[in-house]
Amino acid sequence: MRKVLFSFLILVFISFTPPLLKEREPISLKNITEKLENYGLLANERTLIITDRDYYKKGERIWSRVYLTNGLSNQQKPLSGVIYLELLDENGKLVDKRKLKVSDYGAFGDLFIKNEWDSGTYYLRAFTKLMLNNDTPRSQMKPIYIGVSDRLPHFVEDFNTPTSIMIEQEGGALVHNVMSTIAIKGINSDGEMLGETGEILDEQDNVVTSFKLISPGYGKAHFLPQFGHDYRLVISSGSDTFEKELPKVQREGFSLRIKESGDHILVNMTNTGENGLKGCFLLTHSGEKTLDVYSLGETSEENAKLLKISKKNMGDGFVSFSLFDKNGTVQSQRSVFLDNSKTENLDLELKHTVLKKGDSIQLNIKNGVGTKGEVSLAVVSANRINKNEGSEDIFAIKNPFRTSEVLSNLYLNEPIKRKEVLDAIMILDSSKVVDWETVRGFNVRDINYAPELGIMISGRIKNKNRNAADKTKAMLTVAGAKPFQEIGQINNNGTFEFGPYMFFDSLNVIIHAKNQKLDDLDGKEVSIDVFNEWPKFTASKGSETSDAKNNPALNPTDNGSVTNLKSNRLDTMENVTVLDEVVVSSDKALKWKELNKELDKLTPYLVYDHRIVADSTNFRYGAISALDLLYAVPGVLIRGSFPNQRIVIRGVGTINESNSPLFLYNGVPVSQIAVEQMLAEEIMFVDVLKGGRTAAFGARGGNGVVAFYSKRGRSTKKLGKNHSTNWVNTNIPGFSRSRLYNELKVSKEKGENSPLLYWNPSLKTSKDSLIQIDTKGATGTYMVELHGLDKNGNPVRSRKIFEIKE
Repeated sequence: MRKVLFSFLILVFISFTPPLLKEREPISLKNITEKLENYGLLANERTLIITDRDYYKKGERIWSRVYLTNGLSNQQKPLSGVIYLELLDENGKLVDKRKLKVSDYGAFGDLFIKNEWDSGTYYLRAFTKLMLNNDTPRSQMKPIYIGVSDRLPHFVEDFNTPTSIMIEQEGGALVHNVMSTIAIKGINSDGEMLGETGEILDEQDNVVTSFKLISPGYGKAHFLPQFGHDYRLVISSGSDTFEKELPKVQREGFSLRIKESGDHILVNMTNTGENGLKGCFLLTHSGEKTLDVYSLGETSEENAKLLKISKKNMGDGFVSFSLFDKNGTVQSQRSVFLDNSKTENLDLELKHTVLKKGDSIQLNIKNGVGTKGEVSLAVVSANRINKNEGSEDIFAIKNPFRTSEVLSNLYLNEPIKRKEVLDAIMILDSSKVVDWETVRGFNVRDINYAPELGIMISGRIKNKNRNAADKTKAMLTVAGAKPFQEIGQINNNGTFEFGPYMFFDSLNVIIHAKNQKLDDLDGKEVSIDVFNEWPKFTASKGSETSDAKNNPALNPTDNGSVTNLKSNRLDTMENVTVLDEVVVSSDKALKWKELNKELDKLTPYLVYDHRIVADSTNFRYGAISALDLLYAVPGVLIRGSFPNQRIVIRGVGTINESNSPLFLYNGVPVSQIAVEQMLAEEIMFVDVLKGGRTAAFGARGGNGVVAFYSKRGRSTKKLGKNHSTNWVNTNIPGFSRSRLYNELKVSKEKGENSPLLYWNPSLKTSKDSLIQIDTKGATGTYMVELHGLDKNGNPVRSRKIFEIKE
């Protein structure tokens, strides 16, 4: 007989000595429940990622949907309004990223695969800043493969789980002479159970108890442990014997056992130590939500107690039981899964599984009324899907949607077996156990990140005059069709923050440093940094669910940067204009024609009538407002004085009553009011367009076009003197604009024999939703995939395969 021995690593916990226990201040019940709620809602948002397929060719687009929930129970709506989506390679290097706007329970986006990327496995990760308050951010790592062939490589589909025995003691410890339950998982590398029966033996090879496993390999064993004895679990399968050592038996301690009984739950609690259960209490909770608290006796010193608790007010989903001692320290805990409503899961129904070329797909989405948020639906070539997802061993499955699918289908028509298997899984699943030490130490005032509702514009103003530092203010100016300004006080660190805002792509802003009277500060005394930080994802224990081997991508090498707009400025010679990434000199080094060539790169038009470079001594001298720069331009009349000036371009006119030209600021239309507030020192150059050159602007340009372009935070020399500014002009990145699949023009992504026939990441469903999808003349084997969240926030999916023939 061949014997296979599994090593068992016993974690030895060194208990506190009595003096240290006395020094630890007891925590009140109210404090515990408040901390649990705060920790659940402020550190436990969770992301789940799905994509339209598992395998992509270079030049294709990755379509993704991120599901976002909040709370330990996953049933709360998220607090965050921003999701950070990252694509990482096998080495954890950040390859691409998107900032997504949250709507309802998540967001969706797309990423284009560049031809120069290497073939191989990549990982998608999504997170919010709020999640980073948790040492173990609950972020799923979704693997995808990028290559050049038309189907998923075979080695990607290979799935191999090592043979393993997994055990866990109900309630956390084996206690002398207290009945104990051991949950067992015994599954081999092929996903089959190691054997139908097993035994627990003592050190003398005496059989203490026997047990049965239920396919695919879960079971429970009950026995009465004795202090001083060693126990091991044995499963025999043919000529093989598999063994696992059990934890050491404690002389005294706490025990917690749970059993469902009809409409009630029986809770058996024991403490064989001094004072028994005196001062102890039992907390029942669904995630962070407290359901009830049971005091086990202020005066009684009994060692055991049995409670019969009604399931009526517990609802559905995971319910936890935590046993605390008199000092407010948790000693035992256990979770159960309740499904009292018997609600049917989200499902797909295909009218036909074999279609002729040109036929439409007709499908029915069933039971969609109880989902949290919207669902996603994809129709994709079966060659692009990883269909080999391994065994029914949920502890080896990395895809949470697959895990839920396996659990929901376990022994649906055999309730007794289903209850036994699910109960064993709940004891084995440590992820359902609350880390009470972390909860106890959680303080709202110490969290690093508050819920991020939108785009924040932040930075730091450093004032060399320390006496004036605490009186410095930041003024934000946003140009555009509807310009506005906001003023904020800097804090003790000199930082300022504006927002939250909602905008896509980017926003051009100006930040001014002001004093209490809103006068400009001396530019030589201040420096302004505008932050452009991509949050750094860190996890001390790894992600909650990760498909990456050894979590290689938990700490990407490129995590954003801080843009210091003042320290990055360049000192230049007189009459030098510095552009973003381009340095142009007009004094002897380059001719006027070469200067204009560089400036033309910033304009949306090709030709103009007049151009004024603000730092030219011919125009800059004496100019206060931006409009002052136009005084010497032929055919342009400036009336009034700053800040109440009007401009008229002679020789143009429209049928409109207004004779004001169209104003552009960095290529974006702005109002005349906004232009009147602009200063000459903020402008790099101005273009004036008349007549036929304004045709591209339609009727709006009938009175001419005046286009201003800012210095974009770079400084220049003024009349041969060093000149520093008290403002910066920069573009703030906004939300990534997500493409819609059905709006794409015919390309590789759409058309005959496309790998993707349909993608909708935000499909609204009802009780039964009928959908018809055009197959676009494609042929071959395709798969319909439906993903969503059920009413308890658990991931659900349904898959159907069909064939399109010629």
